[in-house]
Amino acid sequence: MPTQPSPALSFGSSIHAALEAFYDRKLPGCPSEDELVGFLYDAWDTTGYAGLPRDEQLAYYRHGQQVLRRFHRRMAPGYRLPAATEAWFELPMGFDAVVVGSIDRVDVDDEGRLHVVDYKTNRRVKDRARVAGSLQLAIYALACRHLFGALPATVSLDFVVAGVEVRVPIEDLDLDAARDAVLDTAARVRAGEDTPVPNALCGWCDHRAICPAWQGEGPQVLGPASEELRSLRRSVERDVRRLRELEAGVVRILAELDDGAASG
Repeated sequence: MPTQPSPALSFGSSIHAALEAFYDRKLPGCPSEDELVGFLYDAWDTTGYAGLPRDEQLAYYRHGQQVLRRFHRRMAPGYRLPAATEAWFELPMGFDAVVVGSIDRVDVDDEGRLHVVDYKTNRRVKDRARVAGSLQLAIYALACRHLFGALPATVSLDFVVAGVEVRVPIEDLDLDAARDAVLDTAARVRAGEDTPVPNALCGWCDHRAICPAWQGEGPQVLGPASEELRSLRRSVERDVRRLRELEAGVVRILAELDDGAASG
């Protein structure tokens, strides 16, 4: 389901795109600090700032520049091209589920060992225990093996805004528990079990208005999605009518050509 644009989402997507350009290179030389800031300019996503005054939009952009300049100073001394950026995967879990997604970056060291890195643009840094317990990173580790034939030596969350990378060895992850969690979720979906569990994040959820736990709060969250759906449907209907008109015209022209050839 579509989510509503927001400054946080646009900021995160812009930073991710700039970092992808920073590492997605053909030559091994490290881009300059100004080049990295230029990647942010090229990738800047404005959709989440539509309702903000211009000075607030500029504040977000300048903050993004500062974040990337700090990232460059941290990473430039040891810069090397990764094995992959935005590595798309479709990870089968037996015959019951397929998990799809993309890994922000997969590094490879001098010994050929792989290292999974995921960027986070929120301000709060997680400790090592929470990183080790991340279902997302465990799935990424399994996806890394599926893509490259080997588990990563480490997985990490790079908290780009704070300038801190929290890395844990693969031995600290419970990959069997992650697989069981995916299969259990798939089984509950198939069984129609979808009991909502309200928590502190509900206030930021774009789909709260259609959640059974929050019934009666109104359908306003679906307004933008519904309007976009209606607009797309009208566009498709116009295209279909135009297609049928063109097809009918082609049929008429071919029939006239056939008649002319027969009479000649």
